[in-house]
Amino acid sequence: MPMRPSRHRSIDQARRLGAKSLKSMNRPSASARGYGRRWQLLARMFLNDHPFCADPFAVHGRWPPMARHVDHIVPRRAGGGDDWENLQPLCASCHSRKTIQCDGGFGRRRQPMAVERNRDDAVAPSD
Repeated sequence: MPMRPSRHRSIDQARRLGAKSLKSMNRPSASARGYGRRWQLLARMFLNDHPFCADPFAVHGRWPPMARHVDHIVPRRAGGGDDWENLQPLCASCHSRKTIQCDGGFGRRRQPMAVERNRDDAVAPSD
């Protein structure tokens, strides 16, 4: 009788992991997808002007956390550009949630954008 679980993967697990790694190998670099040096500078400037999460899911209440990600409201693949009206500051949890629910991230299907952004909620909290 085995004393501990096997560390080896099953054939099905290896095939799934192999397909994922092959898919990521064929993916263009971030720079080739339009997220190069110019985007990094634009995102940094945007976060300097909009430091708090836009809270598109209304989960943070009165005190939104600091934004760490800049997100396109209308995705680039749908014709959205890099103009500031199409960008929103998001914290890591909101960015992950939007990626999962709307952008087809983590292997899910893309859904139409159902979240409305209200930039007025992203202002700095007063004392």
